[in-house]
Amino acid sequence: MEARPPGVFISSTFYDLRQVRADLAHFIQDQLGYRFLMSEHSSFPVDPSLSTIENCRRRVENEADILVLIVGARYGSIAPDSSRSVTNLEYLTAKAKGIPIYAFIARDVLALLPIWERNPDADFTGVVDSPKLLAFVRELRGTDGVWTFPFELAQEIITTLRTQLAYQMMRGLQLGMRTRHLDPLLRSLSGEAFRLVAERPVAWEALLFARRSRTNAYRCANCDAITTAPLQLGRASESVPRRFLIGSTRCWTKSCA
Repeated sequence: MEARPPGVFISSTFYDLRQVRADLAHFIQDQLGYRFLMSEHSSFPVDPSLSTIENCRRRVENEADILVLIVGARYGSIAPDSSRSVTNLEYLTAKAKGIPIYAFIARDVLALLPIWERNPDADFTGVVDSPKLLAFVRELRGTDGVWTFPFELAQEIITTLRTQLAYQMMRGLQLGMRTRHLDPLLRSLSGEAFRLVAERPVAWEALLFARRSRTNAYRCANCDAITTAPLQLGRASESVPRRFLIGSTRCWTKSCA
């Protein structure tokens, strides 16, 4: 694995939050020593063959380790092939990738949310540029269950991030200690599968097997059937038959059982 500072993608509208973004860039780079990813900076990697929106999504997919989502009073530009804003799409990309997301929402927007929910057809353009912004906030806090922090000033975001990223580092150190002596095969897992192995919740073996079975397929060398790749949870035994070990040439179809 490449050794590099974490990449922090700042996702927000630009013009109304320009100074907030500038303050965060200074904090991330000069105080934390992390890399900031912000589309308005010349250091932002750009693929000329891709659209502006696709470049932003690719940077989240390929380089972001953390997403800082800042929601002000503007929903922002709508992507041509979507009903969602660019910021919304960046958030969805980070969510799909499974990286930590720290969401900050302007206090006046949060104060407006329950009023809008009771009167969705009222005119709120004095506070927000589109009701889609309020729907996005509701999705974040409700459907997606994202923890959100209120803010008015950039310093509030910086203070919160300083604390939350320290917690994140501690979790990483603890995770490293727990996984240091894992079998190399299990250490090779990633994403949700690795989290299950590291944290070992109730029935983690079954959850891990189900997840791997959904995502891995191979052709059985014995019966030529297409099946899901077996997952090794330990040595072959009565409780873990050899046909369930990863790398086994047999599947668990009737002809191979």
